[in-house]
Amino acid sequence: MVDCRFKLKLRKSPSSYSALHSKATIDSLDDDCLIHIFEFLSIADRVKIERVCKRWQTISMESWRQCRILSPDKVSWGLKKGNGNLVMDAKAIYNVLTRCGFYLKYLEFFGYLDELVTLGNKIGSMCPNLETIYLCGVSSLSIQNLSEYCTNIKELGLRDIFETFDNELSFLFEKNKNLTKMTFYSICGISNGKFFLNLPFESLKTLSIFNCDFSSFYVNQGIRKLKNLSELSFDYCENFDDDSMEAICNLTNLKEIHMGIFPGKIRSCKYMTRLNNLISIELSSSDLVNNELILALCKNCRLLSDVNISESRVTDEGVHCLTSLPYLQRLNINHLKIHDEAVHPMPNLKQFECFMCQELSDKCFSMLLDTSKNLELLNVGCCNVTNSTVKKAVDVTKLRMNNVILYMYIWGTKIKFDEITETSPLLRLLRLKRDIKAKNYL
Repeated sequence: MVDCRFKLKLRKSPSSYSALHSKATIDSLDDDCLIHIFEFLSIADRVKIERVCKRWQTISMESWRQCRILSPDKVSWGLKKGNGNLVMDAKAIYNVLTRCGFYLKYLEFFGYLDELVTLGNKIGSMCPNLETIYLCGVSSLSIQNLSEYCTNIKELGLRDIFETFDNELSFLFEKNKNLTKMTFYSICGISNGKFFLNLPFESLKTLSIFNCDFSSFYVNQGIRKLKNLSELSFDYCENFDDDSMEAICNLTNLKEIHMGIFPGKIRSCKYMTRLNNLISIELSSSDLVNNELILALCKNCRLLSDVNISESRVTDEGVHCLTSLPYLQRLNINHLKIHDEAVHPMPNLKQFECFMCQELSDKCFSMLLDTSKNLELLNVGCCNVTNSTVKKAVDVTKLRMNNVILYMYIWGTKIKFDEITETSPLLRLLRLKRDIKAKNYL
């Protein structure tokens, strides 16, 4: 039997509950809750809410203490489509840096305008605790200011610098002994690269140089001293020559090398075979890459797990050798004229890209699907593939116990979707064109 007194209480509770919570406003939240809420707002809105009241102004200013990253992303700044009145100019950036600059660890700064260049000269003094910084279009005074105030920079990227900065950069290296990563981008006609003689040789692990005309004399001397360098990327470096390649390939700890589509004056890659610890190599779209080089690499660089030789001069012989590498996980051979017989079983394979390899057929891919249990990506676009490969992919992924999803790109093939009768929860068929050749760093 139901207790009537209990029923009466229930009837009263909604009104009392409503009365209690009708008084709950955003002002009833404590400071910590408001700080947490403010952190979800865009940068523009976080500045605007300071005008609401003195309490919100104080709390908003306090919330900037949690800001560690500042980048020119328009969404995070509140510069979405339709908000044409919001402009990320020098004044806006300055106002934000006065609030969070001291707490920042990561900063991307783009300043082509004169007023932004002037602001760049204050970055170091406003953001003394930076660890990662990418500067674009700033002056040598900006680098000098960084050198004077920032002593714990670990990653530094410079792009489109319009003044000589060798001395300032050398001073920055002297003050920042923990610098591990550097990127130079589109620096031409300004510096001869003399600062390479003062690089932080012991700490530097990653070096990227794109579209720069540094003198090979200074670059080669500097690179020879980078005994702890593990990753090197370069493209459109017009003064790089065979001596540069020899200097690079004397770095015994180098594990990754990425050479873009324009290797400068380099005429041979034969020295790469010295890199016994190499794990990842990108040599796509290059006439310097042929079977002879690949055979030598496979013999001397047995640890290779990531290889990109798309649009090179490699044929069946070279690919046959590559697919025999014991640790190979990712292989990109887009636009190569190879046949089924060139491809060996690769039990550790995770990604296989062979777009426009028109001689590869169902026979090759069925073998790979059977033997590569951890395959995550298979790009068979514009290959001689039919529904037979899809049927094999469905059957194989249904039996997977590792829950690894296989993404299979089938654009431009003979596969007929209306004839696919079975599916698998671990298979995604994508009718998209995925044509990854060489990275275009410009």
